[in-house]
Amino acid sequence: MYQFLGETLTTFYQSSKQDKPWQLGYSPYQIWIYEIILQQTRMAQGMPYFDKFIKRFPNIETLAKSSLDEVLEQWQGLGYYSRARNLHATARFISENLNNEFPKTYDALIKLKGIGKYTAAAISSFAYGENQYVLDGNVYRVLSRYFGETTEINSSQAPKTFYAYLEKIHKNFDSQILNQSLMDYGAQICTAKLPKCSECKLNLHCVAYLSNQIIHYPQKIKPNKLRNRYFYCVFYLNEDVIYLKKRIEKDIWQDLYQGDMVESEAFPDKRFIFPIKEKDFDLDWSIQRLTHQKIHIKFAIKPIESFDLNTLGEENFYALSELHRIPMPKIIDTFLRNLR
Repeated sequence: MYQFLGETLTTFYQSSKQDKPWQLGYSPYQIWIYEIILQQTRMAQGMPYFDKFIKRFPNIETLAKSSLDEVLEQWQGLGYYSRARNLHATARFISENLNNEFPKTYDALIKLKGIGKYTAAAISSFAYGENQYVLDGNVYRVLSRYFGETTEINSSQAPKTFYAYLEKIHKNFDSQILNQSLMDYGAQICTAKLPKCSECKLNLHCVAYLSNQIIHYPQKIKPNKLRNRYFYCVFYLNEDVIYLKKRIEKDIWQDLYQGDMVESEAFPDKRFIFPIKEKDFDLDWSIQRLTHQKIHIKFAIKPIESFDLNTLGEENFYALSELHRIPMPKIIDTFLRNLR
């Protein structure tokens, strides 16, 4: 089974027309950005962000010298903002301690902030041809179906179990090719929904296919129920400027901008900077789903006088025409678009 799998994937790789990051002439730095963006984002959605990010920050030095706000602005819409914060922190570390030289080995990469086992293996394999095993969601899916593996892929045991399969497969094949072909096969053929089993060359030995159990693989531990959180958010407006506050708490949306926001399911009377009534807020909740939370927000716009700007601090007001440059959560950005 292992030899057949390796041969089939190698053949698929050779016939696949999808460009690979190293074939496009990407530098190790660009492969790093590529892999981080595509960790939690589909390729079709992520590639425009990748192109925009690389255009704005073409190298380690540029990224390191930029402010966090500039980085978060370019990241807006991708979500999982800790990825952007880690990119910025790591770029600064490399610039200040490694003379802007990107690490060349898995062991060096794994020590960097925001780079875990998968990303370190992907960069070292794709950028430097190091013999490392890449294990992402696509790889989990292909291997679990092919071998009929019942270990839940989001369990603590999963990496050890699936790395054992990869170790046996990698023995006789080029790691760089095998890594990419496994990822591409999961993305193009052995997809999560509507897999193309009829044209899959692996179905001769695929346990899930032969037992008619495709829908049961890969297996996962059921996630806990989403936590519901409720917020009231008011924006103070004076002519063409609006009050925004950076969210500094180590919570959702850290380092992004919001209005005067209070967390409460019931209307939080007297907890805003300026008095405001419940009837001034939207009737319906705006909703955004995060990984483990469901966020509900009611918004309001409160006009204020020019002399109130001093009370709030003029440095906290931003021109409406410049809001597209301010990093903010998607749900807030969507609401404010109507004001621009």
